[in-house]
Amino acid sequence: MAKLIHPSIELLPMEEREVAIAAMAQDLRKGTLSPTDVYADVVQERERASFFNRLMGGTLGGAALGAFCLASGYGAMLALLLGAGIAGGNGWAALKRLQGCFDDIEDDYIGDWLTDQEWDDLESMIESLPDSADPEVTAKAKRVLDRLYEDSEDEPDEDEVLDVESETLPPDDILDFELEDESLPSELSEVIFEHDIPEGAPSAIFQDGEISVEFLALPAKDRAELVLKELKKAGCDIEQFVGDQLIGATGNQRSGKTSILMCLSILESVLLDKDIVYLSCDDDIYPVRFAKVYGGNEEKGMAGYRKAIGDIQALRKDSAHDRIWFFDECTKTLRLMGKDAGNDLWNALLTGFLKTGGSVRMVMHGKTATAMGIPSGYSEQAKSEVLMLGALWARQA
Repeated sequence: MAKLIHPSIELLPMEEREVAIAAMAQDLRKGTLSPTDVYADVVQERERASFFNRLMGGTLGGAALGAFCLASGYGAMLALLLGAGIAGGNGWAALKRLQGCFDDIEDDYIGDWLTDQEWDDLESMIESLPDSADPEVTAKAKRVLDRLYEDSEDEPDEDEVLDVESETLPPDDILDFELEDESLPSELSEVIFEHDIPEGAPSAIFQDGEISVEFLALPAKDRAELVLKELKKAGCDIEQFVGDQLIGATGNQRSGKTSILMCLSILESVLLDKDIVYLSCDDDIYPVRFAKVYGGNEEKGMAGYRKAIGDIQALRKDSAHDRIWFFDECTKTLRLMGKDAGNDLWNALLTGFLKTGGSVRMVMHGKTATAMGIPSGYSEQAKSEVLMLGALWARQA
């Protein structure tokens, strides 16, 4: 663990620093000082320094560009406008980042601003808090962990989710809709088609505020290809990711991580003839024709994860071309299960899984490998072998 030094200590005379560091370490061990507050101050000081560096860099860059334009004979006005534009734009971006940092810290979203090492150290400190720790310190630490691990995904509303009682979802049971005429079950049809079609929806799929009869009459694979084509026209080109075996999605809260991976998986299941195995420690189950569902609550979700990890470990070459494992709430669930589970999953995925032909989709949280729950021994390999999609829209208030 790296030595933690509060920014205020660095301002002390050298002979007083060691005493201050020792006193702070003792308060952290006793639980009278919140480690999250200390790291929040460290992050704020670092971002302030970064802000001024960016501001200075933008100002110097703008001045240099202005001077170059002036020397090249483009005129003083153009030189001034270009210089001011570069400096102002860079300053605005730096200020927006700094304000975002302060807002996140105020809302206890500190985890996304820590380095991997800092997050590991903070997590160890929180786990080491004694039972006698100040209740406010303990509560603050819990909030910080909850903010990072709890999924505030942009999930379907209650009236959009097929009501599946949790007792119908034991780890080894299968939810399998056998559709003789390839039509949707009536309860799912009501769920999916009861909503208004937004203006500007593609006419190749929608007509008169409803899904067109011509579209529904197409073979399933043709429908999937048409959906991909229309998504690409709208600026959401997920066709390029079809067939990638290891894909993760991370980003801000309620940014659509699960939604984008679910859309991709559904289309892949049609185009590539794959079955989706869905795993989650929550009780909100998407209204999708899954081959298997493991979930309903944390206990059943973790049991499903353990079974899926065992199944993946037992795979042979070319034995899983027909399967997609969809690990929802991945970061949260692996944290609940402990480090051994994370090591087992990532070891299975990064040592031979690609040869099996199977696909894995993982919904994660955080901006660093450690924050996402990737064990340190696998972080570099994961970065090179896992395609990460970033859902980085602003978090909703």
